[in-house]
Amino acid sequence: MIGSLFSYKDIEIALWQCHPFDDIIDGPPGMVSVCFESGEFLVSCLDGRILVRQWSAENASWHPAPHFQLTGKPWSQQIETIIERHENRYPDLKISPR
Repeated sequence: MIGSLFSYKDIEIALWQCHPFDDIIDGPPGMVSVCFESGEFLVSCLDGRILVRQWSAENASWHPAPHFQLTGKPWSQQIETIIERHENRYPDLKISPR
């Protein structure tokens, strides 16, 4: 998984690099289960956990902690955010209508 958007108490978090980790289910989907000193953390999913290796948060003071519950954003909202970010960074480079 690359580039998914989630939120935690109205803080938007982007998960940039994630990998399947194991098949242990130790909480509801979206719950942070383990945090590592490296900043990486595990998130419970329907069929196991993923390792989040790279992430960013709109609030720089946010850091993952066990039992935080992340909530996914709908795909259409993720696309809108990507388009908006592109238009803000590159106002002269229009996005293809395709």
